[in-house]
Amino acid sequence: MNMRRGIRLVLLLCLLPSLACASSPFGITLGMTVEEMESAWMYPERIYEGDSFYWVDPPYPTPFFTQYAVKVDQGYGVYIVQAYSDEILCDSSGSQIKEAYLQLEEEMNAQFGRGERYWDIPMDSEQFLETLFDEAGYFYTEYYEDFGNYIADDIFDAALLLLAASPTSGVIQLEYLSDDYWEAEFP
Repeated sequence: MNMRRGIRLVLLLCLLPSLACASSPFGITLGMTVEEMESAWMYPERIYEGDSFYWVDPPYPTPFFTQYAVKVDQGYGVYIVQAYSDEILCDSSGSQIKEAYLQLEEEMNAQFGRGERYWDIPMDSEQFLETLFDEAGYFYTEYYEDFGNYIADDIFDAALLLLAASPTSGVIQLEYLSDDYWEAEFP
C-alpha cells in the first residue's frame, strides 16, 4: 500500500508542471513558430523529412514524460503538443502500464474535470497489450469542453492515450490540441 502511495506521489509531482501551465504545455506556447522555438532553445528537430512534426526540448519537462513532439502549421504555428513516457515493461495483461495510466488519468480528472474514457478492450483482459499492439483495440481518455472539461482558452482538447510498443510493453502519451487544430494544414 505504501508503494502505491509513493508511485501516486511521484506521478503527481511529475504531472503537476504540465497541468499548471496547460495553455503552454511543458512551456511550449501554442502558436509558436519553429524559429521561436529555436530562439527559446527548444532545439526543434524534424521527425520525418518534409513533415511538420518536430522533436523538441521543452523548457518545463517532467520526469514522467521523456520525449516531446509538436506539429507546426505555417499559418498557425504549434497546434499539437505531445509528450511520451519511456517504454513501460509489463506482463501481457498490461497491469503495470494500466496502473500508471489510471494514476495519470486521476490527476488529469482532478485538474480538468472527469474526462471521457474510450476503450474496447476489457480492463481485465489477459491479452490487453497484445490486443493494443495488434491494433485490434484502443484505450484513451479525452478532455474536451463539451464534456464539461476546461483546460485553457486556447486548448481545444487534451487526450491521454495508452499505446502498445510490443505485446509486453507500452507508452503513455499526453496530447494537447490547439483551438486552431481544425484550421491547420494536415500534410
